[in-house]
Amino acid sequence: MAAGDITDALVDRVRNRIGEPSKQGVLDEEIHAYLSFAQRDIAMRLNEAAIPELTPVTSGSLSSSRATLPSDLQRIRVLQVGTNGYPARRWPVVWRDALSNNSLVNPSAEEPYYWLWYNTTAAAVVLNVEIDDATSTADYDLHYVETPADVDTDTDPQLSTRWHGLMVDLAVALARSAKGEWGEYDRVRRKYLSRARVQNNRYSGRGLRALDEEPGDVGG
Repeated sequence: MAAGDITDALVDRVRNRIGEPSKQGVLDEEIHAYLSFAQRDIAMRLNEAAIPELTPVTSGSLSSSRATLPSDLQRIRVLQVGTNGYPARRWPVVWRDALSNNSLVNPSAEEPYYWLWYNTTAAAVVLNVEIDDATSTADYDLHYVETPADVDTDTDPQLSTRWHGLMVDLAVALARSAKGEWGEYDRVRRKYLSRARVQNNRYSGRGLRALDEEPGDVGG
């Protein structure tokens, strides 16, 4: 199977659902945009345990207790600092002063904290680690959820096939809204949100209902 074949199949599924089998009414590029949005939304909405294909780990060393974040970062899962991999606690920026003047908060190599802030020199949001050493060069492992790349004729989804039914659902809803079919948009979007909730319950241990597969889905 060549790169892009899976995307082409998903485009056909969307076309079938919206009654636009040809490219006269809706361009492939439009459906690619809908599918890309759907993939990003699923990555944000689902429990990270459900999407291991989007949970890489990047390693490096701090520079003056700071590190550059990955360009594809969507959200941080776990930050481990030092050779022993102590998990760092995320700290709200608005409470940053407490890291140095609250006796109940004592950043150290064994109890690291981290916060995020836009750095004007780097022109980017930077990871700031507090371990009671402003010049730390400690090693770190950043576990995170990545933002999936957009799909197109040559690029398949990064989400595994088990989530392609959800992608199609939201893409169909977006196509309906673009055509002004608000009733269908609302119905399909509600279905999409319901299926996503079922899966979050499944992967968070709050429920065991299986996914009702759409035609063409694999796994479950």
